[in-house]
Amino acid sequence: MYKVLIIGLGNIGMGYDFELDKAYVLTHVRAFALHNNFEITGIVEKEKTKIIEFKKKYNSPCFNNIDDALQSIDADVYVVATPSSSHADIINKVLDTKKPKFILCEKPLDSNFSKSKQIIDRCLESEIPLFVNYIRRSNKGSNNVRNMITNQDIATPLKGNVWYTKGLVNNCSHFLNLLESWLGKVIEIDSIKIERNLDIVDYDADFRLNFEKGSILFQSAKEESQTFNSIELIASNGRLLYENGGESISWQAIEKDKLLKNAFKISNKKLMIQDNIDQYQMEVVNEIFNFLNNRPFELCSAREALATIDVLSNIISIGKKNYG
Repeated sequence: MYKVLIIGLGNIGMGYDFELDKAYVLTHVRAFALHNNFEITGIVEKEKTKIIEFKKKYNSPCFNNIDDALQSIDADVYVVATPSSSHADIINKVLDTKKPKFILCEKPLDSNFSKSKQIIDRCLESEIPLFVNYIRRSNKGSNNVRNMITNQDIATPLKGNVWYTKGLVNNCSHFLNLLESWLGKVIEIDSIKIERNLDIVDYDADFRLNFEKGSILFQSAKEESQTFNSIELIASNGRLLYENGGESISWQAIEKDKLLKNAFKISNKKLMIQDNIDQYQMEVVNEIFNFLNNRPFELCSAREALATIDVLSNIISIGKKNYG
């Protein structure tokens, strides 16, 4: 049984599925609590109301600050689910006193690029595994798509569109990181336009990225109008639709056009790609268990997350010059 310390009870920590049926596993608390091979041995949370809510369903010890928790608990797995600006400081505190078997940090690692790199370097020096909770990297449907692209069942190069809401860093980073796993490294950033400033660290922005295996246009929509997160990829042999953040993934191959001689069109028949988005955080925990037991695993490494942060930083830097 692996012992877990969860730091932060926000939406991804506990909130998203707290009032939902147990068929949904969308948070760290529920995923680790339900998994037979993990035990939550402590929680860190500053807000008393969240601790009160936690205690309605769970019996683990609760702490108001990380220092008290680290003095009282030895865990195998440390989960950092606090605001991104605090990630580096918290991980450094963990490393000062503990030797974790695994650290899972919420995206985007840290809002500061140099702090993110410092964390990675320190974990590498200490031989401590550090991964970032880009949930779609552990998702069955997403990995099926990646394999289809790798095997050329979806032919490259690709062109495509991404629609996203709720900010470049907060939400679009998920789809950027996912596309890096599908299409390889970003080799060029083009046509950046910042639509609006959301807060001190995040923006709505439209831009184009050229990957090793394709070119993708990213466009922002207004979160206050609707939540809209989707990917459309066009290949020479068909179209992939990744809709509603991954709730529906389908592939439409090309077929001969019955009306036009020697012409082809995208078929109306959809091959639905198996997925389990309602339990995305349990899929992450399953992959952590695989890692800890030297089995093949699907997780986003800190190095891969740093590449995503680097692209985001460049988009913001270039976009701010145009915006200003």
